Amino acid sequence: MKSSSVTLRDILALPALMQAKTEVICGADRLDTPVRWVHVVDTARGAELLNGGELLLTSGIIFDRPPRQQRHLIDSFHRSGAVALLVEVGVQISQVPPAVVHRCQELGLPLIATYDEVKFVEITEAVHSELLHRQFEQVEALQRINSSFWGLMFNGAPPEQLVLHASRELELPVVLEDLNHRVVLYVEGHFLPSQLLSNWEAKSREWADSTRGVGLVADPVSVPDPHEPGVSWDFIDIQAQGNHWGRLFVRRTGERDSKATHIMRHASMSLAIERLSAHSPNSWIDLRERMGLDRLLHHRFTTVTGQKTVLESNGFRTDGRRVIALEVRSATEGEPTLDQVRGALLRIGPDTDVLVAPQESDATRIVGAVSVDPHRYQVGELKRRMLAEFEALGVALNVTVAVGLEGPIDLGAALHQLAKIDEELPATGVNFRVMTREKLEGVLHKLHDDVNVQAFSESLLTPLLLHDQRNTGDLLPTARAIVDYPTSRSAAAQVLHLSRTALYSRISTIERLLSMDLNNGKEFFALSLAVRAYFGE
Repeated sequence: MKSSSVTLRDILALPALMQAKTEVICGADRLDTPVRWVHVVDTARGAELLNGGELLLTSGIIFDRPPRQQRHLIDSFHRSGAVALLVEVGVQISQVPPAVVHRCQELGLPLIATYDEVKFVEITEAVHSELLHRQFEQVEALQRINSSFWGLMFNGAPPEQLVLHASRELELPVVLEDLNHRVVLYVEGHFLPSQLLSNWEAKSREWADSTRGVGLVADPVSVPDPHEPGVSWDFIDIQAQGNHWGRLFVRRTGERDSKATHIMRHASMSLAIERLSAHSPNSWIDLRERMGLDRLLHHRFTTVTGQKTVLESNGFRTDGRRVIALEVRSATEGEPTLDQVRGALLRIGPDTDVLVAPQESDATRIVGAVSVDPHRYQVGELKRRMLAEFEALGVALNVTVAVGLEGPIDLGAALHQLAKIDEELPATGVNFRVMTREKLEGVLHKLHDDVNVQAFSESLLTPLLLHDQRNTGDLLPTARAIVDYPTSRSAAAQVLHLSRTALYSRISTIERLLSMDLNNGKEFFALSLAVRAYFGE
């Protein structure tokens, strides 16, 4: 959407002025100044008729007076808010008086001269028509934004869709946080998530403290980014009927316009209405934890450091922590509830970070991740506490936990592998099974000779095997390398003794032959499973 303002630069581009031998005598650095209206002034009292923001047009007859009065005239125009003065030269006057030029330079008032006769009516008509046209366009655009958000709300759009829609309308990165300054959702745009969310909680707390009591409830507030000069964040509260759920942040480098404010208000209102109608209206915790696990499961990162940064902004620390993956399975959906499982894990002890969510394909299963201080809890003590807490729920459960994991990459892989384990539920009590990293890796090794696994692996990898056989190629070793180094293309290229460009070319060929997108978490996991099963790893 165009700005509703017309600038001096826009006016100078009009055909009537381009053909009139126009010269900007002074004020060329202010040509982006918006013009509210155009006014023809040929009397000394012209300044009394101004409201501010006008481009003044004159034939120059008003300068038929001594230089001192000419300067006073320019002063009066400037005080009344005129943004520029355009003088027609050649009809009433032969040149712009030096006193006028000098005073305009002193005041920083743009002075423009035309050296061919120009019809002022053409200029005023063209500018006023363009102003009205742009204002009408803006009204239409704002109405479209209104309709789009109302349509999403009417159809029960989830928060992630509302935040994505806001980001697309703004064409800027957007972050939604809860009241504890933990990231619930983000849309990164063209930025790396780790760059967008670096040191998020600390920055957000500082912003909240520095803006306490600033602005109105429904208006966005702007704060500078302490680590990126020239970058600002606009935020607006998500609240309604006495409830406050969090804040919506927008990253920008320029000035916020009225359209951005309008979008942020509607996004805030839409998110508040979604919360009021939600099953658990008082918290975003289920959504925040589900999104955190989703990022783990779908490999949405290019570096381990980036993954750690984003998970930390989500409230789940992995750096220097002991991490555990787990799956809880019951006979009945909703027994136990997410809140019960979360509560059981949080009761392990203080300083525990937890993520839990229903498994995507089976509502009777809950997947989760736990992060604790390794100096406070040894593995044996953790297992005893977890078992006691799950037994206290009084529900027949299969609980499988994976320990000995080294960071978020292992954690994501363990969550995938836990989903493949299927055991009969006990009649009562808790069947508590602990798997180490080595045992998890051994699962695929044991399944190497299983005919079903062989069929799956052969079916998926056949295009690569045939390609390598026919072309003396190395696509299968390439697939093995990118599976071994899922977040580091540089490491995979080094193992294969390839340049990164050559590696990306091979990956593109693999994706084409397999009809897969290896940026898709599920498809990457399928390839990983097939490769590891093929090699018996």
